[in-house]
Amino acid sequence: MKTYRILGQIVGLLLIVTSATANEPGSDNPLVSRYSGATMHGYLEREYYSVSLPSNPIPGDAYRNRSGWDGEVLQAVEVPLEGRVTWITYQAPENKSTLEILRNYQDALAAGGYEVRFECADKTGCGRWIGSYVKDVIFPDVYWRQLRNALHPPVLVRSNTRALLAGREGDAGSAHVFLYIMDQQPQPVIHQVVVEGQPMQTGQVQTDIRSADELQASLTTEGKAIVDGIFFEYDSAEIRPESAEALVQMARLLEMNPGIEVLVVGHTDNQGGFDYNVDLSLRRAAAVRQALASNYGIAIGRMMAKGASFMAPIASNASEAGRELNRRVELVLR
Repeated sequence: MKTYRILGQIVGLLLIVTSATANEPGSDNPLVSRYSGATMHGYLEREYYSVSLPSNPIPGDAYRNRSGWDGEVLQAVEVPLEGRVTWITYQAPENKSTLEILRNYQDALAAGGYEVRFECADKTGCGRWIGSYVKDVIFPDVYWRQLRNALHPPVLVRSNTRALLAGREGDAGSAHVFLYIMDQQPQPVIHQVVVEGQPMQTGQVQTDIRSADELQASLTTEGKAIVDGIFFEYDSAEIRPESAEALVQMARLLEMNPGIEVLVVGHTDNQGGFDYNVDLSLRRAAAVRQALASNYGIAIGRMMAKGASFMAPIASNASEAGRELNRRVELVLR
């Protein structure tokens, strides 16, 4: 524990010379601080969150213009992480090169016990979609909306960039740092993401699986029923094992009512692009439909899978608690 904290302090001492001003939106992350003389223009922190960071160049076929990101292609070139996540954007002092900034970070991270997992420069080394990937996948949409009003000029991504992913293991858990440095002269822009691996605080939400009778009551009165207890792997349509009881209740409902046909509708939160979430929500609905047919003998023709993306939230997407409620599966009478 002590070693981990001391190393974090070393990184901060090597990089920070000036302190934050009262007008800045947040404070430096204690594990890796700002480039000397830089000013902060964007800040967002989540106590426990999931984020994927690139460990290889972003392939050209990872992005499909009409349907968004291809999750299967991205899985091969990114590292999924969970824990405390901090997103920060700085503007460096005038006339500093992206190489000089990167080398200073590399020296500080190496002194702090970090190992470089990925480093690249420009689209030739980082992949043609690196800017879009940073904007769409790594940083939440709400962050860019806030930053657009704070950063002058309001340029978010450029092609002339350098990127770095570094990580380490310590007594207090893992830590990863991602840097995306844009050559925006006279003041380069540094987008920084820090992920501190730590156990999630559990027991904050109690979910009672709705019985088949309760699902039927909702279908009768509302024409639809929210199915609590269906969980998926992060950014995936793979159903997690703890979803078994909810699937059992869905199957019982359909067995009790052999004459009904339903839509199985997947819903997401608003993290990521709309089209990407349409595809993800559809794949999740299709996975539930297939599980009911394959594992419980429900005629697949009685069910139609649909994806609603984040078109029908039942809570605010401004908080993690609200986003968790919005990530759901519903049954709708046909």
